[in-house]
Amino acid sequence: MSSKVDDFPLEIWQEIYMYCLPDDRNTAPHSFQAPLLFLSVSKAWHALALSTPRLWAVLPIEIWSGKSYPPLAIVELWLERSRRVPLTFSLCQMTGWGDDDILASKLIHKLMKHLDRWADVTLKLDCAMSVRALTKHRNVAPRLLRSMDITFNLPFRALHVRDIDELSQTLLLFTDAPRFSSLVVHGANVFQHIDVPRVHWGGLTEIRLSEVDSVYTCLDLFAMCKNLVRCSLGVVATESEDVLPPTVGAITLPGLSSLTISLDELGMREIFGRLCVPQLRELSVSSVAMNWPQDSFTSMLERSQCSLTKVSFFNTRMLAADFSDLLSHGAMASLASLAVQEHGWLPEGWSCLMSKDTIERMSAVDAETDAPLLAPHLQSLVLNGRCVEDDYGKAVVDMVLARWERRTLTQFSWTNQNTSADIDEKEFTRLGVAELEGLGLSIGRIGSTWWDA
Repeated sequence: MSSKVDDFPLEIWQEIYMYCLPDDRNTAPHSFQAPLLFLSVSKAWHALALSTPRLWAVLPIEIWSGKSYPPLAIVELWLERSRRVPLTFSLCQMTGWGDDDILASKLIHKLMKHLDRWADVTLKLDCAMSVRALTKHRNVAPRLLRSMDITFNLPFRALHVRDIDELSQTLLLFTDAPRFSSLVVHGANVFQHIDVPRVHWGGLTEIRLSEVDSVYTCLDLFAMCKNLVRCSLGVVATESEDVLPPTVGAITLPGLSSLTISLDELGMREIFGRLCVPQLRELSVSSVAMNWPQDSFTSMLERSQCSLTKVSFFNTRMLAADFSDLLSHGAMASLASLAVQEHGWLPEGWSCLMSKDTIERMSAVDAETDAPLLAPHLQSLVLNGRCVEDDYGKAVVDMVLARWERRTLTQFSWTNQNTSADIDEKEFTRLGVAELEGLGLSIGRIGSTWWDA
């Protein structure tokens, strides 16, 4: 084995080692995976692994029931082996035990000693002690920091005012790094704890914030983040007295390709009525509104002249006619993936999105192109909840199988079907046969466990 190592330049072997690292960078390392596996193959592999600092600069840490994986001593060893290489690490508290809080705080203190090497960081913090440890940065700027993903699994009322002020200063320090481009915050309204104008929003290419305080804050974010490529925003129901004034006029985001957003009706009207996103390809809309603002949404599509390939609608209460019109819109001509979910309260007179007319148009074929008339390039269809008009479940199965025979539709998922969809065992059997032929299939019924044909 030693001679084999000597046959290739050191740099080639080091690159091969790097490609062997697990794809999941948030799961604690195991002895049967790289890089630990390399240590037990041979002396040559052992020596080569230890002489490759980048192998040890990717460090996932999990804390369970008072123990860390890997243990604190091993974390210190990895940090030593990584030398001066930029660090990518995750620290996730998986349980809320008291000992976990102490251990998480100790680990953060160890990692903060290498703050100048932080590059891509994921933190899931479950206690005030961990948050306080994060603020002990000694004003050391993480100049190499590119991305920060923080989840707070604790109420901020558990923190003192001083703690919140120090956290605000820490977030400002982190986002001020010259290479910083991605900010993800879950479990906290970051705008209550950060001086918004001081953040260098213009350099961000990705933001994911789960608790934005107002739709107008969203609009101001869009106005400041002109280089966004990926964006996910969730607007909380409560309004803050410190809401930023609304941005006036249309907002163009020339490079935005992926947008995930959760809004009420006012929020959807404001955002859809102003955004221009010519490069948008993936769109996910989750609604808590009573009505769907069709006019505002179509105005965004027409203003943007975008070409959507992946679309998800969750609890939009969209009317069946509006849904059919959207599938006919030019922006949907290249649609490859569609997911629809409808649960909970539905307006009086509301009809399921997948109406008889829509199903028939998705089944009909253009005589010239031999492609379906509606959503001709659709490859994946996901239905969840009350999506199909009563008594037309069989028609959906017919449509799916017809598209599968042409190999235009290759993935189909239907869970929590409404009981009035009129589907019997024969239809599930037909789908099961297609699954054996290669159709990706997931079927689930109300009141039952997952079922595979």
